[in-house]
Amino acid sequence: MAGVALAVTGCIYAIVLSRAHHPAMAAATHTAEHPLFRLVDRHGTTVLLVELAVLGGASILAMATDRFWTRRAERSAARDESTK
Repeated sequence: MAGVALAVTGCIYAIVLSRAHHPAMAAATHTAEHPLFRLVDRHGTTVLLVELAVLGGASILAMATDRFWTRRAERSAARDESTK
């Protein structure tokens, strides 16, 4: 989920940056004042960094707990085999 949020925010951030470099394009589409674009313009870098930190933390936790979940699944499979 964090990866999807990071990808969506990154795409919106890219649109905001391209509009900043090409003002004629922003004026032609009449969406320069959309609240989402204003939010990303003001806080986009912070949002991207927070999402990246959450994604990185989740990835590290997943790698750190992989052995636990693997052993748990093996114990469960062994219990299922012994009850047959």
